[in-house]
Amino acid sequence: MQTLQQTQNEALIFLQRKIEDLDNRGRRNNLRIRGIPEAPEGTNENITQTLTNLFNQLLGRPLDTPIKLDRAHRAIRPKALTNETPRDIICRLHHFPIKETILQKAKQIRDIAFTDHKVQIFQDLAQSTLIARRAPRPITKALSDRNIRFRWAYPFALVVNRQGKTHSISTAADVLMFQQALGIPTDAVEDWTGLYMEQDRQMPQRAKWQRSPRKRGRWAPSGNKLPTTPKGTATRPT
Repeated sequence: MQTLQQTQNEALIFLQRKIEDLDNRGRRNNLRIRGIPEAPEGTNENITQTLTNLFNQLLGRPLDTPIKLDRAHRAIRPKALTNETPRDIICRLHHFPIKETILQKAKQIRDIAFTDHKVQIFQDLAQSTLIARRAPRPITKALSDRNIRFRWAYPFALVVNRQGKTHSISTAADVLMFQQALGIPTDAVEDWTGLYMEQDRQMPQRAKWQRSPRKRGRWAPSGNKLPTTPKGTATRPT
């Protein structure tokens, strides 16, 4: 029984990772922009023009240089009461190479100054990938404390290039060997595949089907109920 349950869990995790992969593939051309204030209530917000100016500033080009955006919108959540925490902007660039160039420039500058505000640009990722990236925080903190540079490979792999060797984590099974190779504390890290399962359990579940109370009598084609006799058998009206 235990073996069957384990096999089913492994199959479920495999399917979840396949879905996550498809989700991230659908976001390959997406960027998430954080820090751009929202327009006041009652005014129209030209997000496309704002992003065009931001990206051209980042690329060192004239601000009116055309950049093709397939779509751009604020994150789907309630607007904050104050503009101190504006909603992120999510956009899809039509050309993947332009999107990659913008992302690389953003990584080099980190905090981008735009219209007197600090703006950050990230790759748009699936929610499950973001959850998985939070799990190795003890490792990333240990790396930062020792000034060991690391990077995230797309969509999920923690990578360190050191002394001509590449060390990486893509599954929880890689953690111990990664820690030992880099000489960082071998702290326990929560298995992020278990976080997928926990996330699914916390999602709202559809209510169970319930049988409707049985109604007596039959219904005529016109929608009027047929009269019944005292014994409860239906009779057709004359």
